[in-house]
Amino acid sequence: MIKYMLTIRHMEEEKQINGLITKTMNDLLLNCDVHNNKKLKMFCQDHNKLCCSDFVLLNHRQCTKLALISKSIKKLIIDMKQLSKQSQINLAELNKFSRTQAASIQSVEGSYTEKLHEIRELRKQLNAALDELENTTLKELDEIRYILQTTLKENADNCSRLKKELQQISKEVQGLCDESNKELEFIASRKCLNKIQESESYLKENPVKVQSPMILQANIDIQQYLSTQSSLGRIVYNMPSLTLKMIQDQVLTVKRKSEYNVEKSADKAWTCLITGICRMRSGQVIVVDYNNENVKLLDPHYNVSSHCDVFGTPCDICQITSSEVAVTLYDARVQFLFGAMGSL
Repeated sequence: MIKYMLTIRHMEEEKQINGLITKTMNDLLLNCDVHNNKKLKMFCQDHNKLCCSDFVLLNHRQCTKLALISKSIKKLIIDMKQLSKQSQINLAELNKFSRTQAASIQSVEGSYTEKLHEIRELRKQLNAALDELENTTLKELDEIRYILQTTLKENADNCSRLKKELQQISKEVQGLCDESNKELEFIASRKCLNKIQESESYLKENPVKVQSPMILQANIDIQQYLSTQSSLGRIVYNMPSLTLKMIQDQVLTVKRKSEYNVEKSADKAWTCLITGICRMRSGQVIVVDYNNENVKLLDPHYNVSSHCDVFGTPCDICQITSSEVAVTLYDARVQFLFGAMGSL
C-alpha cells in the first residue's frame, strides 16, 4: 500500500515537472525574440522571419509575402528531423569554437606573461648597459680628480716650503742689519737673493689662478637616440580569421550593390586599379591604387579625403595597429604607414 502511494506521488511530481517544462518551452517558442511579451502571429517569407504584431508594424509593413502562421504551415514543408540534425551539428561546431576561444584566451594570457618577462629582462639589460657607462664615466671623473688634487697639493706643498724658507732667511737678514760682521752679511744676502729668485721663478711658472670646475660633456647621442624611440619594441600578433561554415545548397542573394569613384585629379594614370582594401577600426577605409602607386584614405561617404605615395608599386594592404598599416610592394618589399587614422 505504501509502495503504491509512493508511486502515485512520484507520477504526480513528474507530471508537475513536465507541465512546468512544457510551459517554459511554450513561452520560449511562442514569444517574440524582440518583443518578449508579444506572441508570434505572422510569418514573413520575404525575410524568413517570425513576427509579432509590433514587429509587423515596425519592420514588415511593406512585405508582400506576409501571412498568418496558421496559413503559412500549409504551404511550407518542415523536416523536423533534418532541423534537429542540423542544430546538433551547429551546436557541436559552436562548442568546438567555444573551447578554441577559451584555449586562445589562456594562450593570450600565457603569451602576455612571457612577453612581459621579456620586456622586464630587456629593461634590465638596458639598465646594466647604462650602469656600465655610468661606472666608466665615474671612473674617469675619479681619475681626473686624483690628477688635479695631486698637482694642486704638490704646488701647495712647494709654496709652503718656499714661504717658510724665505721667512726664515728674511728674519735672519733683518737681525744682521745692525751687525758689523761683513762675512756673515754677505752669506745671508746671497742666500736671501737666491730664495727671492727661486720664489719669483716658481710664481712665474705657476701663476696665481683659481682652478676652474670640471665640466661634463654629456654624450647627447644617447639621449637624442632614446628621445626618438617610442617604445622598447613592437608587439605584433596574428589574429586568425574566422572560417564560416556554409550550409550546403544555400543560395546567397545580393541585396544591394554600390559603386564609388576614387579617382583624383592629381592621379598620374588614366584609370585606377584597386588591388587592396583595408577597413580600420574607426570605420575609415584605405584602398591601394596599383596604377597610381599610392594609397587613398576614404571618408565615411567613400570619398577620397587624402592619399599617400609609396616607394614602389603597391599590391595589397593590411592593418597592423590602430594607427599603422603595412603595404606590400611589387618588388617584395613592405612599407609601413603611420597615422592612418588621420591624414596619410
